[in-house]
Amino acid sequence: MLPVFAYWLGLAGYLRQRAAAPPKTKTRPEVEPEHLQRLTQSMERDGLFRNPELTLPDLAAHLGLTPNAVSACLNAGLGISFNDFVNGHRLAEVKRRLLTDDVEKLTILGIAYEAGFNSKTTFNRVFKESTGLSPKAYRNTSQPTRWDDAAVPEA
Repeated sequence: MLPVFAYWLGLAGYLRQRAAAPPKTKTRPEVEPEHLQRLTQSMERDGLFRNPELTLPDLAAHLGLTPNAVSACLNAGLGISFNDFVNGHRLAEVKRRLLTDDVEKLTILGIAYEAGFNSKTTFNRVFKESTGLSPKAYRNTSQPTRWDDAAVPEA
């Protein structure tokens, strides 16, 4: 009888303690607008995305923040992961350069490597997921018309 009573007493105390504890809720951390601005500027102005070895700790060190703070800023502020953030900047650079004369000087893959991609497979996957086209198809369909090179019939 004593063991049953001891068990019951322990169980009652455990349940009471759990009932008294407030439920844990995850709250999104506050995003500092200044951090978000610095993060975006570092990528655009400083071109950090061009480093194929860029890591979250590297970016955080550049900004003088902790990796957790940068990750929270990206997740809560922009709703994207670190890799998506970096690859988005790399992709924008590739798309911009595909519409310039760079495409005549470098291969598409060369442009991708200069933009920070270090894998052909990753580049092709990210590009196709974003645009729905292969890089070559994008280049061919997005080339601006160059009237100075076109033969214009005389009237």
